[in-house]
Amino acid sequence: MNALLQRNRPPLAALVLLVLAAIAFVVGGVDHARLFHRGYAQVEVVGPLFLLNALGTLVVVLLLLDRRIRLFLGGVLSISLGSIVSILISHSSSFFGFAEGGYDTDATLILAAEIASVVLVLAAVAAGALRQTAPVSDTGPAAHRPGPLQLGLGVAVVLVLGLPIAGVATGRAPKNDPTPTGAQLAASKAAIKNGNAMVQEGKHLFEAHHCDTCHAIAATGAKGILGPRMDAQSDTAEEIGINITKPRVDIAEGFGAKLMPTDYASKMNGTQIKHLSAFIRAASTTGRKDGGTG
Repeated sequence: MNALLQRNRPPLAALVLLVLAAIAFVVGGVDHARLFHRGYAQVEVVGPLFLLNALGTLVVVLLLLDRRIRLFLGGVLSISLGSIVSILISHSSSFFGFAEGGYDTDATLILAAEIASVVLVLAAVAAGALRQTAPVSDTGPAAHRPGPLQLGLGVAVVLVLGLPIAGVATGRAPKNDPTPTGAQLAASKAAIKNGNAMVQEGKHLFEAHHCDTCHAIAATGAKGILGPRMDAQSDTAEEIGINITKPRVDIAEGFGAKLMPTDYASKMNGTQIKHLSAFIRAASTTGRKDGGTG
């Protein structure tokens, strides 16, 4: 434990690699914080993990400034590798029920930053990051007093990561349709409750495939905001089915082009797609084109 907590002063080459690793690490942390405030905060499990990633990044980089090299290395590897694995899983299947539809700019940037931080810390270890070139005392008042450079860098790190963590200049989630009025909500609840077997099976499919992670339906308590509200749809059941199986054809303005998964046609058969579409059609009472529940 003492060796883990001990301050270290690595050789110059290793120190340069550690600094580069910290920069890449910060890039990933900042983008996690930004995405948290742009809608991912509403995603169960995954949303809080985005915020924890950013907070962990802040703490770990401050450990480097305090020359706790071993703790910095361990922190970077654990957080970055965890992030890499979760991104790969969420883009290939689902991670805690959350599935990404494709590698957009943010996902690519985070993945590149996390991979770079891992590669750079491993290179730093190879360059002697754990080899101390000069003794660093951990005793006495002077040992715990940061120098001007450390203090300045610490303030910079806190600002660069702290502001996005607090939600400053991170932007907002996509502007969604208004929530239903009281009358619309009552009508939506009644349509779902009184719906036929197709509607009831569609409701089950909506929940089983975690559609509520990204989409909102007030009548069922679904609060997702990463995608358009499903209780404000004006499409027919047939059009909804096309949007489910071919989500790149008609993308609502302001929403991510690659967030919606494209494999629902392989996850559900044609009958199930019709049932899911019927449920969404029943849940919406605005601007009907078909005059019914689908």
